[in-house]
Amino acid sequence: ILVRSGETNSLEEAVHILDELQVSGSLTPSRASYEVVFKGFSREHGRIEDANRILKRMVSPGKPELLPSVEMYLEMMKLWSTSGAPNAVERVEWCFQQIVREIGATSKAYAALQSAWGASRRPDAPQQAESILLQMQHDFESGRNPLARPTVDNFAEVIRAWVSSGQNGSAERAHSILARLEDLSMHDSHSDLKP
Repeated sequence: ILVRSGETNSLEEAVHILDELQVSGSLTPSRASYEVVFKGFSREHGRIEDANRILKRMVSPGKPELLPSVEMYLEMMKLWSTSGAPNAVERVEWCFQQIVREIGATSKAYAALQSAWGASRRPDAPQQAESILLQMQHDFESGRNPLARPTVDNFAEVIRAWVSSGQNGSAERAHSILARLEDLSMHDSHSDLKP
């Protein structure tokens, strides 16, 4: 209720209540309680570090009932990807590894990681985004990870990374990724991959 009230300092008050509950030992804050506070911070501009702090508190040893949902990790990955922070890719990779530990790497988690690389503007960003796609394809086709089946979004993130890089040959590289997607979409096993 505090978080949704919109009152000044309501999020800080909610964190204070979580702290008191944790310290007192009389009641343990639930995953839902942490989620509400996380969502409050994630929706407020400039509160990404606070949202990250809540997420990390949920990953406490011996408390599997508090583990963040995959959706929370994906939201945190999106926040870091668009933050412009110099260490955003490393922060996104930490979230990605948490998802891998919980359920395995999904195409959505891979897309979020690719997006972080593309948004990073690092010189090797498009190569990194593309190598993630290649790893996904290999893991899926070898049967190592059935959740890693590339989607149109994964190809789009690689194309976006190449186009936004402005590197020599980036347009040609983006076109070759699109051609690979088109080729795959011609096969029955990938008929859903329509560019």
